[in-house]
Amino acid sequence: ARHRLHALALTIPYVAFPLLYVLPWNPIYAGIAALALGAVANVLCRPDLGRRTLLGGLLFLGLYAIFGQLPDGRRVKSYYVNESVGIATGLLIAAVHNAGLVSLTHTPSPMGFLNEILHIPPDEKPFLILVVGYPAPEAQVPEITKKSLDEIATFI
Repeated sequence: ARHRLHALALTIPYVAFPLLYVLPWNPIYAGIAALALGAVANVLCRPDLGRRTLLGGLLFLGLYAIFGQLPDGRRVKSYYVNESVGIATGLLIAAVHNAGLVSLTHTPSPMGFLNEILHIPPDEKPFLILVVGYPAPEAQVPEITKKSLDEIATFI
């Protein structure tokens, strides 16, 4: 059931973000705050959606650092970055699914625009965007079976 202020609640993030964007902080915080305000407005408008709204709508941005910094200030190259971030992302997705949530990965190419709009330092590179939430009740997931070990490996 829609509340009489439903349309207003839906516009909160769109109104809040430009107002918060001008503050002297990283724009990612403006985005987080605007989305949080939208979630609160949604829960106030539709209390029945409280649990799903507050626990189900997450957005992860996976970044990796090309260079690290030692305690003395020297820069050092990070090795095996893609492998490490890929493994960490896989573990995060497994944990998300284990918690009964679903995820969608998005890897736009190129991703450099995120550095600009989120003011991410040039030594940090976006890896993927991961959207996490509750599945829709009518969602259909294809049944995918794993191949057997004999189909993927040859032992000598």
